Amino acid sequence: MLSVRNVPHMSENSLAYSTFTWAGLLKHLRQMLISNAKMEEGIDWHVRPPSSGLPSLGKMSLNKDLHFNTSIANLVILRGKDVQSADVEGFKDPALYTSWLEPVNAFNVWKTQRDL
Repeated sequence: MLSVRNVPHMSENSLAYSTFTWAGLLKHLRQMLISNAKMEEGIDWHVRPPSSGLPSLGKMSLNKDLHFNTSIANLVILRGKDVQSADVEGFKDPALYTSWLEPVNAFNVWKTQRDL
């Protein structure tokens, strides 16, 4: 199944008034992925990935309320000013992905610089 998540899109005219940073945008995007939120307003900041990868079956039955989203793969597309400085390391966490695929094979990032 394909899911799309995005953080604010802005017109070039509005960027001068924006306080968004790549670090803040990517933090929200990662938590949207983890908590399976479709929009920023639906982010559940209490959901965390398991600390040692995927939870065991016994733990999963005890923690049904977590609603942690495990991915097969992710593609992050970044476009904008100073995009090369955006740190996407948080998306390389093995706990975000299925156990049968290495994060290096499951995660891709496309960056397009756009000077404004």
